[in-house]
Amino acid sequence: MGAPAAPGSWQAARAVRGMTPDGYFFIGDPAAPAQFMLFYSFTCMHCSGYYKIELLSFIRDYVLSGQAALRVAILSFSMQPYSDNAALGAICAGEQGAFWEMQHELLYRGSADGPTVAFELQAIEALARALGLDAERLMTCIQTGQYRFLLDRYRMMALDAGVSATPTLLFRLADSSSWQKTARSYSNLAQIVADAER
Repeated sequence: MGAPAAPGSWQAARAVRGMTPDGYFFIGDPAAPAQFMLFYSFTCMHCSGYYKIELLSFIRDYVLSGQAALRVAILSFSMQPYSDNAALGAICAGEQGAFWEMQHELLYRGSADGPTVAFELQAIEALARALGLDAERLMTCIQTGQYRFLLDRYRMMALDAGVSATPTLLFRLADSSSWQKTARSYSNLAQIVADAER
């Protein structure tokens, strides 16, 4: 059984999707007054719980509306090779415009089936097919490790930002280049957006 549908298939009038010039996947209006960055791991059960319980609601209420933007940095440092399989699977799905859909499914399936089942290469291949992706292309992308450099980049960004656990959330206002750690609760994120819009 698949995960519950992603919010509006991640489509909304102002929900721009893409990758920043430095390699971070983002969703939401790039000019939104409040900008957030999530550091997470697919093999972190706290991360999948946070995603399902609080972050999805925040995305539906504030990111898809254009009031906030979210970028993500995937950390892969435990449960090898499953962590890398999932991280590279999501990134490689981004080649086909389906990063957010693949991430959504992987977070749900990882918590339901466990990483050693959900993140086997065969399981990711089957998921790619279910999402209507070119599964062979995605598997080649994972197995060649062509985006492993992005995982290294995310790890360095985490070190620079003092991120020592997942999930960790940073924020900045649109007119700032400095990221700050913040509490990740829905209520706190909503308050940051409200303050940024004043």
